[in-house]
Amino acid sequence: KRAFSELKLEGLYLNPSRLHLYPDDSHMIPLMEICREMQKPVIFNAGYSWIPDSPAKYSEPVRFEDIACSFPEVKICLAHLGWPWHMETVMMLMKYHNVYTDTSLIYMGTSKQYYEQIFCRDLDINWLQNCFADKVMFGSDLPRWRQVRSMAGLKELPVRKDVLDRILGQNAEEFLGWRQRDER
Repeated sequence: KRAFSELKLEGLYLNPSRLHLYPDDSHMIPLMEICREMQKPVIFNAGYSWIPDSPAKYSEPVRFEDIACSFPEVKICLAHLGWPWHMETVMMLMKYHNVYTDTSLIYMGTSKQYYEQIFCRDLDINWLQNCFADKVMFGSDLPRWRQVRSMAGLKELPVRKDVLDRILGQNAEEFLGWRQRDER
């Protein structure tokens, strides 16, 4: 509560793998209740983590479903598109209005190649444009990956300008509560 009220932090970041806790563990519930009460979003490290001794089993995207259901008023970001379980993340994006993700994928090769693999081959680019364009936020995972490279890779995707604008800022503003979501 102090972080939000006195320090003016905009949200909470949790890494269940680092904590060795599942997202719906009883230790997480009081934190989620505070976020609901204070209308603050939560970013969860989801999927793979580079950090040693941080088992991915705690951050598999489907493990966040109970939290999404129990706290529909709390905006939740499943960071890193939940890779390698990105299809589970897509299901969560399409199913729950309060679930978001970001583009801070741990890519091999270039960001352009990896974004094309994820958004054009593993998925169809129209899924991004038509099903969850309002749920994906720009992320780079700095210092591991430089923002300029991540942004360049996104700008080379074959997406409409309005979708790219949403990814590069508008969705984050909505996630943080700085602007209202445009109802389409």
